[in-house]
Amino acid sequence: MKRYKWAGIFLLTLSATGCSSVITRAGEYDKYYVYPGVRSSADQLSNHGSTSSSSSVNPLLIIDLPFSFVLDTVLLPADAIIYSINAPE
Repeated sequence: MKRYKWAGIFLLTLSATGCSSVITRAGEYDKYYVYPGVRSSADQLSNHGSTSSSSSVNPLLIIDLPFSFVLDTVLLPADAIIYSINAPE
């Protein structure tokens, strides 16, 4: 029973993190093939780092970055398959 409890906690944690990874895969997924969540977060940080309206979003992106990295690493085999199917010839 204890094993199922920890597996459930792990799955809930995994599903609650990696917001950039989930959003990128749900939206413009053709733009990024490998590590789309990390690349999206990095692009948002570099593009909006100097604006005053992003001051509340930047800390969230920085917090989300390691979680997106983990989720993108877990989904790397799926990304490789998608890339091999949709690769330009």
